[in-house]
Amino acid sequence: MGEAISEITELNRLDLSGCSLNEEYADLLLGYGRTYSCPLQYEQLILEKNQLGARGIAAILPFMKSISTLKWLDLGETNLGVEGVRLLSEVLNHICIERLS
Repeated sequence: MGEAISEITELNRLDLSGCSLNEEYADLLLGYGRTYSCPLQYEQLILEKNQLGARGIAAILPFMKSISTLKWLDLGETNLGVEGVRLLSEVLNHICIERLS
């Protein structure tokens, strides 16, 4: 599934809310080592109600950095902690998010 997601370059909404996505699964699905040949055109990334934590955010940073059109990011109830927020801020400095929750 991770490879399939990396090959879909245009997608309005990717909703992975409440699907037991933890740091290990985030890495397998969206994470480390994956290369994205062109900018992804995703508008909404919904990851709420998953236990990502800081390591999960670190795992998906390459994925998030490759999204050029992200407007809505939902990370509610993801147990980010201070380190996760710090890592996330590195990405958000380069993306114009309209809605962050």
